[in-house]
Amino acid sequence: MTSYTDDWYQPAETTLHKCTLMAYPNNTCVTGGDLLLAAQKEVVSIANAIAEFEPVTLFASPDTLEEANALAGKGVSVVSEPKASHLWIRDFGPIFVKSRDEKTV
Repeated sequence: MTSYTDDWYQPAETTLHKCTLMAYPNNTCVTGGDLLLAAQKEVVSIANAIAEFEPVTLFASPDTLEEANALAGKGVSVVSEPKASHLWIRDFGPIFVKSRDEKTV
C-alpha cells in the first residue's frame, strides 16, 4: 500500500510551468495613498514584463478589476477574485500537485 505522499508531490517554484499567477493589491493590502498606487503600478509592471515570455493571470478584487484591466498589457489576463486583496497569492490562490506519473490535479 502506498501512502498519499508517495503518490503525489508539490512541484518546486522553479519547475517549468504554463503561466504565472499574480495578485493586484487593493486598499486592504496597503494603507492607501501613494504607497498603494506605487505597489499597484509595480505589480502590473512585473506582470507585463513576465507576459513577454509566458501568459500571466492577474487576480484583482471586484473593486479594482477595471483599473487593473486598464494597466494590464497583452498577455496579461485580469480575473475577478473577491479574495484578491494583497500580493501574497499563496494566501488565497491554488496549490498545484502532480502525481508521480506526471498528471496534474
